[in-house]
Amino acid sequence: MSATAYAFPPRIETGAILDTGSSPEPQVGGGNTALPGLIGIQGSAERLDKINLGTLFDGRFRVQRPIPVTLDRSGEGVSAIWHEIDEFGHADSASVATVELARSLVELYCTLEREQMNLGRDLERIWAVLKQHIEPVRR
Repeated sequence: MSATAYAFPPRIETGAILDTGSSPEPQVGGGNTALPGLIGIQGSAERLDKINLGTLFDGRFRVQRPIPVTLDRSGEGVSAIWHEIDEFGHADSASVATVELARSLVELYCTLEREQMNLGRDLERIWAVLKQHIEPVRR
């Protein structure tokens, strides 16, 4: 049986992994915590194998549709993988791997947006998927 987590700011439920920005390693929080722009994970972080990412930790973008992420703990560390576009983040913990994936997605979005007139078929497919899940914040 797999557990699923949901990452939708600003409300984070009990047992959430919090990236407070005050330390390089996200901290585990308990109780009902209301902090904006963080990963919300229900249950034990050690047992999760899937999460729905709802933030990219970058104020320039918002997630308009949850990003399904698989956590792979085989080998050294943890990989957070979005299989649909074969993108991943890797680190010593699931929370940091998820943040690395988010950073990678922001970089990929910016690159594909800038080069969208020159994309091949595979990158056009990835760009279309990214646009379904991520949008720039209009100011």
